[in-house]
Amino acid sequence: MFCRSRNIVSRSVLLVLCFVIGCGSALPQVTAAEWLAEAGKQFQGRDFVAARRSLERAVDTAQKEQNTQVEADARSYLGEGMQRAGEYAAANAEFEKALGLYEQLGNRSRAASVRTFLGSIAFSTGDEKKAREYYEQAMAAYETLNDLAAVAILHRSLAFFSKGDEERRHITQGLEIARQIGARRTEAQLLHLWGDRDFGADDFRSAFERLNEARAIFEELGDRDDLARVLTSMGRLYRVHGHADQALPFYERALDLQKQSGDKQGVIQSLNAITVALNIVGRHAEALRNEQEALRLARETGSPFFIKFILEGVASTHLHLKQYQRAADVLEEARQLTPPRASTLRLLSEARFRLNQYDRALQTAEEGLQLEHSRDVLEDRAQALWKLGRTAEALSDIREVLDSIEQARTTLVPTDFMKQGFSDTYRFVTNLAIRVFLDSGRERDALATAEQSRGRAFLDLLASKDLASKVESLMQQAANDTSSGTGLGLKVGGLPPLVTRGDSPAVNRANPSIARSTELPSPETSSAASMEDLLALAARLNSTILSYWIDEDSTIIWTVSPDGRIGSARTNFGEETISKWIDEALRPAERTTTRGPRVIELPSRAGDTILTSRRGQMPWRRLYDALIRPVRTQLASKGSRRLTIIPSGPLFRLSFAALMAENGRYLIEDYSIHYAPAGAVLKYTNLTKARTSELPARYLLVANPSGMPALPDGKTLPSLPGSDEEVRRIAQMLPSATVTTLRAGNADETRVRNAIPSAKVIHLATHGIVNDNDALNSFLAFGRAGDAAAADGRLTAEEVYGLDLHADLVFLSACRTALGRISGDGVAGLARAFFYAGAASVVSTLWDVADEPASQLVVEFYRSLLSGTGDWRKGDALRTAQLRLLRALRAGQLQVNTPFGKLSLPEDPILWAGFVVIGEP
Repeated sequence: MFCRSRNIVSRSVLLVLCFVIGCGSALPQVTAAEWLAEAGKQFQGRDFVAARRSLERAVDTAQKEQNTQVEADARSYLGEGMQRAGEYAAANAEFEKALGLYEQLGNRSRAASVRTFLGSIAFSTGDEKKAREYYEQAMAAYETLNDLAAVAILHRSLAFFSKGDEERRHITQGLEIARQIGARRTEAQLLHLWGDRDFGADDFRSAFERLNEARAIFEELGDRDDLARVLTSMGRLYRVHGHADQALPFYERALDLQKQSGDKQGVIQSLNAITVALNIVGRHAEALRNEQEALRLARETGSPFFIKFILEGVASTHLHLKQYQRAADVLEEARQLTPPRASTLRLLSEARFRLNQYDRALQTAEEGLQLEHSRDVLEDRAQALWKLGRTAEALSDIREVLDSIEQARTTLVPTDFMKQGFSDTYRFVTNLAIRVFLDSGRERDALATAEQSRGRAFLDLLASKDLASKVESLMQQAANDTSSGTGLGLKVGGLPPLVTRGDSPAVNRANPSIARSTELPSPETSSAASMEDLLALAARLNSTILSYWIDEDSTIIWTVSPDGRIGSARTNFGEETISKWIDEALRPAERTTTRGPRVIELPSRAGDTILTSRRGQMPWRRLYDALIRPVRTQLASKGSRRLTIIPSGPLFRLSFAALMAENGRYLIEDYSIHYAPAGAVLKYTNLTKARTSELPARYLLVANPSGMPALPDGKTLPSLPGSDEEVRRIAQMLPSATVTTLRAGNADETRVRNAIPSAKVIHLATHGIVNDNDALNSFLAFGRAGDAAAADGRLTAEEVYGLDLHADLVFLSACRTALGRISGDGVAGLARAFFYAGAASVVSTLWDVADEPASQLVVEFYRSLLSGTGDWRKGDALRTAQLRLLRALRAGQLQVNTPFGKLSLPEDPILWAGFVVIGEP
């Protein structure tokens, strides 16, 4: 900020005395140049208040000395400090005076510099025309002076006012000059701007690359201000990918840096970014307090631009809190400020829609579209048109929005983690589209829209693995051809490994606390299942597809029959209600305050105990009424009685087998059931099934490992004698030559890893530990064979992604292995990892399973599977096993010792319905 034209001896003590008692005649006179030099030291020491006082003294003294040069410099630096503090009017006045003085001195370089600051203030206060004029004047002066460093900076400034080719020209020319002269800060600033422009154009992949490159340079230079701003941009990328929780640490670090440097404008922007993320994660009261602080700071600046910007954030929070009139009032205030912003009108349209003012909502949205033809404003116009009965026009807008989202998917940051949350970002418009399609009798379009939002990251990941396999095959073929002299010169390269170990540099350096240990590259963009695909799927599986969609207010159900019939139904039970009933169904005993003969404790395979109850049927009946009864007439009553369940939201936690009809029959008593996160996923599992069909039958059976690792809290995992017996009985059903059994001391992680690739059926009966907050660290427990990650006894989901399986079936006889973090992409957990690794079907569990009953069920599953013929499948075998266990429970044949004596276990679904077949039935 400060420079000196000559060497000056500092008289700090004298200057301090001048501050305290004033500079009287008894003390030597302090010159204006000395005050200016002292301000420079104070600024370097980050004492901004003292620096400002010194600059004011420098101005006063320079006027008395008639030292025009020092007065101009001091006013220019004063303007900079005031601008950083958000005092735009005062800063503008100082810069105007400085400009006049520099022009009087004939100092064209410093005059041009001041014009850049005046342009920045004009931009911040909403006068883009004046800002551009100042920047163009400065550019002309610097070009005349051949000041390439300044020219590069001005290219960046002018890019803010440009679009299309002109914008690209300014950025690329600025970058070329910055790199030519080694101006690293300017280079990074231009990369940051380019990344932001890529973001605005939905080119998220390029944005991520450029922002990371800019961030690395700013960190190398120790440039706190610019680093803070690029961190905010990076946080926004995480947020639009559906990871607001991951965006918050970026924003918070940026805010901390800006507070340290006194960057008031940056503080305002970071507070607003934090508010947006807090609203997304449901922390609305905290968001409102945060944005009110931002509004206070914005009003201090006097900038209509910043005040309007923050008023939008306040209104958005009121919308989240369902305070619609307050939101509308705040937005009416914002609307009066310049410059006009489409985002103000979009939010106002939303507020009016929520107030049932549909005509006014439509009018406001159309005004917004005149300023910016964006997805968000189109969405607001669509919902207003829908409520006004103008369905055809609403559908036109909705289709345009959906097409735009599909296009954006092609440029997502190409990692599995980043892609997983994207569907959640546009959940609302998907809900709207489904409702409008259904209301207009287009149930096929509604189902296709739902499918378009399901499991897309997983599909991309599976497609990326398929691509990698093809590339590897081509590379091997090329190598073989070359060695044999028949090569065609094929070159294939540039594909990243499918699993990379170690920290992600981009995230780790930005904030180590949110670094993830694995990034799964996902460069491909796969298509969702079309209606034709779903019809073909139902016919191939000879199954009725039950596809669900749950939003805030309703549950929507589609049926696709093997004969091509499609049906649908809608109930008024929203996500909150369904989630509550599922909680009640899964934990009936926990709502009992006393222990007795009606509540029995059993050891689980998660190392805990589970409670069983003779009560608790009502939630299962309610769930049946909400999820099955509305479409019961559309389900097969004879012939094929198989259901393919495609869940939504909380339904990923639910075993449909236990849904109970009014006559007391469970759904499993009438149908075999299997699950898929999306219809298109079954295309890939079918390919895996075909690849494994000709492989020899080889079984890997693992049970009751000894020497398992302790849990993070130091808790020791207990042995599982039931799993030991389970595996022994399964092995007796199989030809001994086809079986590898690993038990007790032989069931260490290294041996399990070595045996897995050659097995067609993999059965793992051990403890499963699910980490909902970090899906990749969920693990299956085996014996420790060493300290390395591959031998530490924790086969994590991260490590499973790196395995090479050729398995028709993976049976995870452990707790909650079907669960994990739930998003619009489905469940990120152990089962997902095994599908990626190469499994056609995974049998896993939705909750903690009791060791002994689970062992009996598992043995019956294999007995039924091995004896089946024709169209007999894994889902049928699981149904048979569950029914046999259910009959035994009803007959009181399963008994356990309790403090109350020997008691028969109840027919609680917790004991028999936890296992599910995912993937191929």
